[in-house]
Amino acid sequence: MIVTIALLILVTIFLFYVLHVQNHSAEKFESSPNVVIFKGAGGLAHMLSDVNQVIHSCLKNKKELVIDTKTHNAFDGDFFNYFYIVPCDINISSTYPLQWTWKNIPSEQIEKNGIHWVRRGTYEMQINEKKYKLDTQISRKSKVNVVSHLNDVTCEKNYVRLNGKLIYRLNADTGEFSGNAIGVHYRNTDYKNDYDEMLNTVNKKIDETGIHRVYLATDDYYAYDKFNRDINGVVMRKTFPKMLQKHEKNIHYSNKDKSKVVYDCLLDVYCLTKCKHFIPSKKSELSQLIIRYREDPDNSIFSFK
Repeated sequence: MIVTIALLILVTIFLFYVLHVQNHSAEKFESSPNVVIFKGAGGLAHMLSDVNQVIHSCLKNKKELVIDTKTHNAFDGDFFNYFYIVPCDINISSTYPLQWTWKNIPSEQIEKNGIHWVRRGTYEMQINEKKYKLDTQISRKSKVNVVSHLNDVTCEKNYVRLNGKLIYRLNADTGEFSGNAIGVHYRNTDYKNDYDEMLNTVNKKIDETGIHRVYLATDDYYAYDKFNRDINGVVMRKTFPKMLQKHEKNIHYSNKDKSKVVYDCLLDVYCLTKCKHFIPSKKSELSQLIIRYREDPDNSIFSFK
């Protein structure tokens, strides 16, 4: 008898949870504004550029934004551990509605509530054990609303800033760096740049300016020794890329210490924006980001404006 009563109580509690708590959660989400969920992708420069364009799009379309970098294997955890967003008229966070995660938001909720998935290029998303390939053609078939071509969004304002703790650390780590140097970004892992061409450009800039100090930022383990041997000046560096194995293509995916990868990248960008002259790499989003920050320092991640 006692066992029967206990079972009835447990069943009643379970039914109450299913009928009341879960339905209440669904109603709460259905009444919320449309949400854009940004999934981090690529290297830091790509991701910062994409985040900025997505914020711009969300402001324009009055949508809330979730920035999810916690599962991005080229980044170190929560986006807001490194950055903050300048004041905006929309809600921006790194927390999913109702604590749903990347893999378990029901597809019917995506359709009803206008959730948009944002990421550069084409990739796969799993919903209820079913995979959707997120390009524009298939997304129409699966009724999942996707923003996948971010390059069509025009945005001149930068909404992202580096947090004060990291600015303080960067200043401490570059205290003796005057900036009276030629900054060089030499990318040479997954995307190759001709060494002789870059060397000639650097030596030519040394001859033109009379500046013999060169700050080198590179993902190539062997580049420092080569430049130090061949240029008509002194090579400086603050970061030391790891030696890649044959199967590894770049440092931001191959290096397991993601906090070091992210900080080293920020440190190099910080120094290169301060150099008197800058020589970029071809085919590099990071070089383009540095050029933009140099041209408009008040609109960079290092600005407090």
